[in-house]
Amino acid sequence: MRHPLATYLVLVFVIAWLFWVPLVLLYDGGSDLQSLRGSQLVIVLQTLGVAAPLSSAIVVTGLTRGKRGVRRLLGGLKRWRVGLWWYAAACLLIPVLTVLGIGVRRTLGVAPAVPEGSALAAMLADIGWIGLVLTFPLQLVVQCFGSPLLEEPGWRGFALPHVRKRIPAAWAALLVGAIWGLWQVPLFLALDENLTISLGLITMHGFFLGWLYLNTSSLLIAVLGHASLGVANNSLSLPDQGVVQIVLTLALCMLILAFFRISDLRPRLGSTSSKARQRVSG
Repeated sequence: MRHPLATYLVLVFVIAWLFWVPLVLLYDGGSDLQSLRGSQLVIVLQTLGVAAPLSSAIVVTGLTRGKRGVRRLLGGLKRWRVGLWWYAAACLLIPVLTVLGIGVRRTLGVAPAVPEGSALAAMLADIGWIGLVLTFPLQLVVQCFGSPLLEEPGWRGFALPHVRKRIPAAWAALLVGAIWGLWQVPLFLALDENLTISLGLITMHGFFLGWLYLNTSSLLIAVLGHASLGVANNSLSLPDQGVVQIVLTLALCMLILAFFRISDLRPRLGSTSSKARQRVSG
């Protein structure tokens, strides 16, 4: 196969949109959005589409590299020896940033600071901040067994390494994040989400997940990072913060670029220390 990346992208869009475009047709703007999200048909269509990255990556890898290639691709899910810092970054950075957004909204005088009618507002009314913190690990684990596990082997495990062969790692992570966002456009339309905010956030979140993966080569870390996005979206109401969260997420990405090299997204400090040692030894 001469163009595995192009083949993967065609497959992942065609398979997912085959199931997701009907969701757009189901939602006519007058339907009850909550009942739509709880519909068994919608859940089945959404899940089948979400499985496209995993199935497409397995098919293309199997055709180009055989069973050994597929085992190597999925082997990243078992790569767990990466250092505690990367577990903390994957699990906590986005949720902490989301909670920080609440503080920023309060400081700016946005009322209410916790978006009214949001999932976070309902959860705080039910179990409070302490209950939210205590249930966070369980929410994170539950989130893993869904979109993260079905998407990350395809986007970060397959697509990102192929794109990185052509352009520097930072731009590769950003580009894959943007394509990942475009891939989900039917879902944004079906669920009546703000397209600009959703695409902006998911592109930056894709960059964040790419940064995690390129530094660890661990799909497990990427899955945990993706699961933390799920908790932030579903429980902490990240999208409801709008521009505040876009600015905070952009700041996180800029911070990553400030301390990690564009070429490979590895720490700049390590590179400087290595060059200094070489000069001393010379």
